[in-house]
Amino acid sequence: MINNEKELIASLRDLSLLPGSPIKQKNGQWELVTREKTWKEVGPRLFDEQLERVKKVAVDVLTERDPKFELEKEQRFAANIHGKVLKHSHSLRKGLSETLALLGAHPEALTSCSEGKAEAVAAYSVYEILKGADWVLWASLNDLLPTLAEAAPNPFFEAVEKTLRQKPTPFAQIFSQEGTGVMGQNYMTGLLWALESLAWHGDYLQRVTVILGELASIDPGGNWANRPLNSLTDIFLPWHVQTCASIAKRRGAITALIKEQPAIGWKLIISLLPSAHSSTSGCQKPKWRGFIPLDWSGKVTDSEYWEQVKTYAEILVDIATKDISKLPELVNQIRHLPEPAYSHALEHLGSDVVISLSEKARLPLWENLVEFIVKHRRFSDAGRAMRPEAIAKIESVATKLAPKSPQLFYRRLFSGPEFDLYEENGNYEEQDRKFNELRRNAAEKILGSNKIEELLNFSHEVKKPWLVGRAAGEMEAQWLDAAFLPRLLTSDDKVLRDFVAGFIWGKYLSKGWQWVDRLINESWTRLDKANFFSLLPFIQETWRRAESYLGENKADYWSVARVQFFAPKSELLEAAEKLLIYRRPLAAVSCFYYLVLDKEGIPFPAELAVRALIEGLNSSEPGGTVDGHAISEVIKWLQKNEATNKDDLFRVEWAYLHLLDHEYGGEPKIIEERLASDSSLFCDVIKLVFRSDREKRGNEKLSEAQQNIAKNAYCLLRGWRHVPGKDEKGEFNPEAFKKWLAEVAKETEETGHYRVAMSQIGEVLPYAPPDPDGLWIHEAIAEALNAKNADEMRSGFTCELFNQRGVHGYSAGKEERTIAEGFERKANALEEKGYQRIATAIRELAERYKRDADREEKRSPLG
Repeated sequence: MINNEKELIASLRDLSLLPGSPIKQKNGQWELVTREKTWKEVGPRLFDEQLERVKKVAVDVLTERDPKFELEKEQRFAANIHGKVLKHSHSLRKGLSETLALLGAHPEALTSCSEGKAEAVAAYSVYEILKGADWVLWASLNDLLPTLAEAAPNPFFEAVEKTLRQKPTPFAQIFSQEGTGVMGQNYMTGLLWALESLAWHGDYLQRVTVILGELASIDPGGNWANRPLNSLTDIFLPWHVQTCASIAKRRGAITALIKEQPAIGWKLIISLLPSAHSSTSGCQKPKWRGFIPLDWSGKVTDSEYWEQVKTYAEILVDIATKDISKLPELVNQIRHLPEPAYSHALEHLGSDVVISLSEKARLPLWENLVEFIVKHRRFSDAGRAMRPEAIAKIESVATKLAPKSPQLFYRRLFSGPEFDLYEENGNYEEQDRKFNELRRNAAEKILGSNKIEELLNFSHEVKKPWLVGRAAGEMEAQWLDAAFLPRLLTSDDKVLRDFVAGFIWGKYLSKGWQWVDRLINESWTRLDKANFFSLLPFIQETWRRAESYLGENKADYWSVARVQFFAPKSELLEAAEKLLIYRRPLAAVSCFYYLVLDKEGIPFPAELAVRALIEGLNSSEPGGTVDGHAISEVIKWLQKNEATNKDDLFRVEWAYLHLLDHEYGGEPKIIEERLASDSSLFCDVIKLVFRSDREKRGNEKLSEAQQNIAKNAYCLLRGWRHVPGKDEKGEFNPEAFKKWLAEVAKETEETGHYRVAMSQIGEVLPYAPPDPDGLWIHEAIAEALNAKNADEMRSGFTCELFNQRGVHGYSAGKEERTIAEGFERKANALEEKGYQRIATAIRELAERYKRDADREEKRSPLG
């Protein structure tokens, strides 16, 4: 029995010297020569009792619930800081799950074990691990689920199906844990990848399909692309099928899905029809089981493709002819239907069964067909456009379905993007005038002889009541003023408020300020006047009139005024000042944003923009007053403006740090500069994010304010690029760097934050300048990295060097070799200067890229 690490290493060395040894040592690390060879070599030496021990350990280790789930989902990125970590390492958990996969998928190597023992151990282990699993355990096993699924597919299926039958199912809770932003995580990916890998086997496809359908039915949606419905689509895509099941089995699987989850089945069928926008990144492939034959090419012949498409199209039409609610979507997809499904669909839409439906039921069908016809006429010269005779056939069906009621017939003029109405490309101003006239005529017909309520009811039936109001405002009907104003200005009905906003706009465009001055009388309240002027153009002429009509109550207007982009830039500074006076700082930021965008560069005081941003933090203005992009652009302007007070800018950057992300073009410039010059500030930020090595890890919960501060500090360190020792002009001072580093080392050693501080410093040093004497990095930096006690700094340095590569494609190892050669040259240059420790770290990075290159050369570009 091996009692300690020294005995283990001695045994490994003896074993590595044997002929045909399955293990070797390279660069100070032990690794297997090949896994397959090792399994075959070791397999005969394993016995039943050893497998029993594997089973016990695997169940014990893999049923541990990850403590990070005791934290709120927004805080889990900092689980290590809070001490919420698994007792067993990821490597151990991964190794045990892979051992189960080898037992289940390759039992033939275990010749000394009882018949069926290996498969039984794998199956029993997976059963015990997942038996009665709650959402926390499923989420804890997320990255291991594909391996466990291949270890024992049937017990895995049974566990998933039992979990889905629970009310409520734990999987619903897992969906709710999905986070957003950079720190967000998704704990369903492992289950989806597990099911995708099993779907390659024809016998498992139907079972996988039904499970994914059930998962899709409870999926609330989210920001991650990994979703059950997307997995289903990827598996069945006719041009890129990700299963070895026959076409007949694929059809059977989809049939089963439609029976059990008709809504999901319908969505899946639609996603499988031909589309110019269809794309896929492929599915998870099985790693341990030979579900994919060696001679499988993945290519789909034209006949196989069209056989699938025709099958799916026929299913789609069959469902739609039996379910009226599906007919509008059928119309949307009609362009993608091959024969005979296309003719079958068109015939049904023109049949007595459909034409006899009520006008309201036919309306979406007619609208979709008209939109389809307009689009193909507008792009008649495009290669994918339908032939005129085919369009004429569709138009004849549309004519039969057209409603007689003006309220229904004209609805489409007020319900979508104007571009969708245009029947030709170009000459958009003329077409815009044409459709404004059509809308005005439509409003007149609906209004008829004083049918005001019908016009207002019509506004509730369309998507853009503002356009109905504008059409009414451009009508020659002066009596409408008293019908709508001022009573609709303070309506609780948002549709009516949108309608009257359009009405006022239409009246202003057609009648001008004379109409405004003639309209308002003594019966109007202060609120009526304020709301009325807020709906007129946001220009000086409006402000003057509003203040004149409201007198000493002019604050009523400025409290509801809406900032609009077309206000003259020369007037926006006045507007911003007024908005600040009347406690509308975020609206004032919008004014500054429009000034920043102006190419002529209308000047404005930096302190006013700073004031607006600071006061905006506590503003109670309604949401949507200003967006994050506008705020970040104003901050960038302040950063470039020499007149901006640096202390004020520091406060602004800290307050809006979440918007200043390097990846999106932002930068907390002043804060980063001060981090690099003020060692105490850097140490304070470190203490906000990380625990001291001397603190006991407890379960104390941070307040919301503390969480926000810690999150800001973490984001700041993650994006920090300003190397200590650089001044405001970007010039590097080696003495300033050494002094800063010594101060940080002294303070963090006293507080117990030394290790993490050095690691963070290491991550910013790759952005250091080269040395004036030619070395690729400044010698003051190289000297610091080469110090005996700089292990953490070197680790952070090489980690960031590796991460700088970012997202990359497949190059069969060529790109990796080029990078490795570059690091070799850098390591050699450092060694020539006597910096052997950092040179060794760089060389290890080069070796890592060489290993990656070897692996990339061997794998398939689609693997």
